[in-house]
Amino acid sequence: VAPVDSESQGNPEATMVKMVKGTNVDAALDFGLLLLILRRLEENPNQKKNKKNKKRRAPEVEEAEALLEDVKEVTAERIIDEATKLLQQFGTHWRYHACANLLQTLLALAAAAANGGEVPLCLGLNLLPPGLFEQVSKHASTILAIGLRIVAQFFEEHGLPMALDAVDFENSESRQTLPDETSLSIGASGGGDADEMEEGGPTDVLAARAITHSAWLACALESYLSQQGEEFKDCQNAAVELRSLLWRSLAVHHPDALLRSVCLSMQVENASPAIASGDLMADSDFVTSTTVGAMGASASALRERAEVLMQDDATAGEEPTNSAFLPLVMKHVIKNVLAPDAGAPVASQVVAWQLLSTLCNFASKKAAKAILKTCVPAIVECLSNFVAQEKPKKKELPVLEACCSCLQTAIKQLGKGLLEKLNALAPPLLMLASSASKAAGESGGAIATVSEPIFEVLTSLVSAMGSFLSPFLERVVGLITDDSRSWKSSSVEKFAREVVAKVPSRLLLPAIEKSIGNGELADDSITDDAARNQDLQRFQRLACMLAWLFANATQDFVGTATTTFMKCYLRLVAVGPKLVSGFLEAEQAAAEVPDSLYKFQRDESDVKMESSSELVWEERCCDGSLRHLNALASVAFSEFALRLNLDQLRPCFTQLVDWSRKGQVTILGQHVKSKEKDSSLFLQDAIGPSSWIAALTTMQALSAIAPGLAEDLLVPTCMKDLASSMTAARKCGLRLAAQHRASGTKKRRGKSNDEEPVSILLSRAGNEVLHNNSWWWLDVAISTLSFIATGLAPRDRQGEELIEGALASEVYENLVDPFVDLMDLCEFLPASNAATASKSFDEALQTASVALAALGDGPKVKQFFSAMLSKTRSRDVEVRLQAVRCCHKVWTTLGVQVISSLSEVVEYARELFEDEDTRVEDAVRSLIKTVEGCTSENLQDALK
Repeated sequence: VAPVDSESQGNPEATMVKMVKGTNVDAALDFGLLLLILRRLEENPNQKKNKKNKKRRAPEVEEAEALLEDVKEVTAERIIDEATKLLQQFGTHWRYHACANLLQTLLALAAAAANGGEVPLCLGLNLLPPGLFEQVSKHASTILAIGLRIVAQFFEEHGLPMALDAVDFENSESRQTLPDETSLSIGASGGGDADEMEEGGPTDVLAARAITHSAWLACALESYLSQQGEEFKDCQNAAVELRSLLWRSLAVHHPDALLRSVCLSMQVENASPAIASGDLMADSDFVTSTTVGAMGASASALRERAEVLMQDDATAGEEPTNSAFLPLVMKHVIKNVLAPDAGAPVASQVVAWQLLSTLCNFASKKAAKAILKTCVPAIVECLSNFVAQEKPKKKELPVLEACCSCLQTAIKQLGKGLLEKLNALAPPLLMLASSASKAAGESGGAIATVSEPIFEVLTSLVSAMGSFLSPFLERVVGLITDDSRSWKSSSVEKFAREVVAKVPSRLLLPAIEKSIGNGELADDSITDDAARNQDLQRFQRLACMLAWLFANATQDFVGTATTTFMKCYLRLVAVGPKLVSGFLEAEQAAAEVPDSLYKFQRDESDVKMESSSELVWEERCCDGSLRHLNALASVAFSEFALRLNLDQLRPCFTQLVDWSRKGQVTILGQHVKSKEKDSSLFLQDAIGPSSWIAALTTMQALSAIAPGLAEDLLVPTCMKDLASSMTAARKCGLRLAAQHRASGTKKRRGKSNDEEPVSILLSRAGNEVLHNNSWWWLDVAISTLSFIATGLAPRDRQGEELIEGALASEVYENLVDPFVDLMDLCEFLPASNAATASKSFDEALQTASVALAALGDGPKVKQFFSAMLSKTRSRDVEVRLQAVRCCHKVWTTLGVQVISSLSEVVEYARELFEDEDTRVEDAVRSLIKTVEGCTSENLQDALK
């Protein structure tokens, strides 16, 4: 720009004429736009113009003056429309050139307005002469807002040249604001479209350089204006709109040009012009704010590009860029923002990691080297720095979270290409995850708040390189299971599932085995609830992983892993006996056994869970529970068993039963043979009952998932054990009742001292003691009855042979009498609607009675009903009621299948119609009604 002399000082028209004379009108177009805005703002539409005295002017000036006439009302919208029309009168390349010049002028205007009128150099030039500034200063904010919207409307209406990325030019060279005709070989030209660009021509370079500089200047204006006062609010909004429009368009359609603009905005070395000191663009604060703005703007624009490509099928297959500017941007951000000695604030570091993440996602596979050599080492350094901090500050954790997000993107982009950095990445990630777990476990430590992103990036790492994680598997399994806390169950479960899915089974199983060890417990697990809960959760998660592993394993692998699996399984189910035995030894009070170890209220999901796919940690692994541990171990055994044939499974199941017997001939054999009346022997034993309950849980799960297995293997192998466990449970219950019931309650009914009658319920109240003294008889009884009900349940065999012959005879010979004798314990329990223990015991008896009745033919069914109904002659009303309810349940379920028992039912019903308790009479009438419905016979005459 030529210096402004005294003649034209303060006269905008004279200034414009001087510029027009000094060069072609195309190059001065931006100045014309500025004068247009100023004249329209100062013009009084009611003032009459004296055209007679108007001096004749140059043709170019008269043409510009014509555009300023006949204005009825001055509005910003009208000015913007007029300016856009003015731009259309000139060549395509000059339009973009004028926009860049105008933005450069507006930036100088903004700086001058903010600094009391001192117009700074902008990119080495002063495009705003002092005389002109004096006139525009009073409209500074308005001119800024209108100028920004003129450029935005132009780009919105006319777009960008299609071949913009194909134009090659040196990014580090300064842009000429006033190129001459010689350098361009082009004069003033009118019209033209954006598509007219020829790749590599001088006018193409003019436009391409102007567009990238416009993006830079738009970002600089946005950053600079955001720091100004409320009077620049409209300008701030206009700058944001322009930057968003321009950067988004570049990102979606011209990504290489976007990277050029990013290099300019951040003043990347060797990729941006050198700027002399004293220039506005060289000010350190200005550079810092513009850099942060450019990082956020480019990250946002690239995310929008990704969204557009996902939605638009036409461009969805477009290959990401392999621009040479990509590594330059990465290196600059890492060196000047993320390096420890850069001293950048936390907010800037977060934005920098977000930009690197979008650049990783944006890069092509060919640019993987840039990510691997530039970005990944910075990630490792960041993670290591946080590991080195004993307690990271809470305000710095967003940096760690953003770093993890960037790493996750790099893993997604590189996949196994990241393998050479695995040994550097895995250790700090595992250490940070462990620190987050411990901090959450201690209810303190800021790092716990970023556990989710840490586990997410670990999950991605396993997904990409699970086959190569062998050196870290023990730490991985330990991280999943140690210091378990429910707050992270969802993310840890996802991580655990990915580990099982992606790590080869032959590598993962030894790591799980080592984590299980010998089932070691913490020193204070016996007496401390929190420690016991943590130990149980750990083993529950290991059992769950074992189930997932064998659910996906091949038959060949399972066949070679039987020894290892049985070691793992038996050590898991041995945890319960250890805990209960240790508790009894420490407390010497069976009634105080914690609910987390045994609880007679059965969880129906324990028996209905059919496969590992149904395991949800939120339900199964967030609260330490021995029942859940046994259930999870049983699912693991079931998945293992389903991949073996019967001959392969038999020795494994026999090993389980032998383990449960604890060296005895049958389960709980010492209790069956015991003749002592003292109950201390029963109360002090924990190993035998706990082991048998764990085995029964597994047998029940096997029966549910493979019904035929109970008849072929489970029941024949454990026939004597089922009988002995019911007998032992009955003995234990009777001895506990004898010890705890009140004296003088052996009579079923009687009279008080004043000869008033005593109710039946009152007369047996002193006997109702077992619901508060349920260790261990109730758990053993219910578990045994539940297995009988599941394993021998009636089912549609679809042509299979019924259970008959030797097996059916053996079942009736061994199990009927112990089963019927268990009803005697109802004498010492409240009514089923009065206590949960009574209800659970009643339901178990009734479902087992159906399974036993369904096995036999006519004579065996008569034998079974005779044994059950014999209990209706008991002296206790609850025993009599239980016998009737079991018979009713059988008839309701099996109907005419048990028609052979009709005579026994009628015989005993006739006696019970005269029972002293109306509940018994009502139960019998309900039974008879059901029988009549099944047989279509009227039994009233037979009952007389």
